[in-house]
Amino acid sequence: MKLLDIENGRSVNGAKSCRGSILVLVLGILAMMAVLAAVYLAIGVGDQRSSKALETRQERQAVAPVIGEYIADVIGKDRMATIWRAGSDDAGVISQAYRETTDFPYTDYTRLSIPELSGIAPSQRDIYRFNPEGTQRVQWPGQPLFNPDPRVADDPFLASTEPTFLGAPNERDQPTDPTKWWLDNHDWAQISNLAPDGLPVNLFAIRNNFNAEGGIQNDDEMSFWLSLIKRTPGTGILRATDATSGETHIPGLSLDPLEMRNRPYFWTMDQRNLFFPINQGFRFFDPDGITVAGWGSPYYPDYQYADADGDGFADSRWFELKDSTILGRELTCFPTRATTACSSQPA
Repeated sequence: MKLLDIENGRSVNGAKSCRGSILVLVLGILAMMAVLAAVYLAIGVGDQRSSKALETRQERQAVAPVIGEYIADVIGKDRMATIWRAGSDDAGVISQAYRETTDFPYTDYTRLSIPELSGIAPSQRDIYRFNPEGTQRVQWPGQPLFNPDPRVADDPFLASTEPTFLGAPNERDQPTDPTKWWLDNHDWAQISNLAPDGLPVNLFAIRNNFNAEGGIQNDDEMSFWLSLIKRTPGTGILRATDATSGETHIPGLSLDPLEMRNRPYFWTMDQRNLFFPINQGFRFFDPDGITVAGWGSPYYPDYQYADADGDGFADSRWFELKDSTILGRELTCFPTRATTACSSQPA
C-alpha cells in the first residue's frame, strides 16, 4: 500500500505521482469523439447527396411517361379535330363543321398565341386561338359568301420528316449542278409545335432568373428573344435575325415585333437554315454578323434550338408547357418532336 504526501505531491515511499492522467484521458476521448463526429458528418452529407440524386433521378424518370401521355392526348384530340367549311341550306350558304380528313405538318398563319395582344376581343378569342392539334373550335363570324373563312386545316404538332430547300433558285450554292442540290437542304418546312399556346421559348430568359414568366412583351419573359436564322451566301455563315426588329423569313415582309412573336407560324413554319450542326464547335453569330453568339448572348443557338432525334443537327425548338392564350392568366400543364390537365395560375 502506498501513502501519499499531500503537501509535497509525492508518495511516502518515494514513488512519483500520477496526477494529470485523467486530463490526458479526457482529451484523448474528446479527440476520438471529434474524429467520430467528422466521420459521421461526412457519411451524413454523402447520404444526403445520394438521396437527393436518387430523388432527382426518380423525378426525371417520372416525367417521361407524363410527356408521353401529353403527346398521346394531343394525337387523340387531332383524331376528333374539326374544320369549318361552307355548306348550304334553304337560307343560303352557311358554315358547317366537318371532321378533319387530312394530317399534314402545317401551322395556319391566322392562329395567335395570345389573341388579345393582337386586338382580338375576348368574345372572339377561340376563333384565332392556337392549339397543337389544329382543331377549329368555333366557326368564322358571318356568312362565307360575304366574309370568307381564311383558316385552313393544319396540324402544328407534326414535323417534316427531312430537311428541304425553301429558297429561290439563285440562292443555291450550286445553282447549275442538280447533282449537288441536296447540299442546300438546310431548311425545315415545318417543325413540331406542342406548346399549348404555340409559343417557343428562349432559355436566355432564365439566366439569373429561374422563375421567369412566360410572355412576349418584356425582355425578361420566356418568349421575348425569339429569332430566325439568316445565311450569308457563299460563306455559309449563320446569324440570328434581330428579334426586336420584326424581321421575318418572308422577303420584303417586316412586322411589328409583338405581332410577329404572337404568331406561331413564324417560329415553326418555313424555318430557313435551321438544319445546322448543334452542340459542337459550330460558330453562330449575333444579328450584326460579326460577334459570335456565346453563352452571354440571347442568340446563342442552344437557348432556342434542339436536336430531338440525336443526329447532331437542329430540328426543333424549346417549348414550355404553359398556356397563356388568355391574357392575364397562365395555365401550367404537364411537361413535352411529333390536353392533359392544366392548373390555373395568375400570370
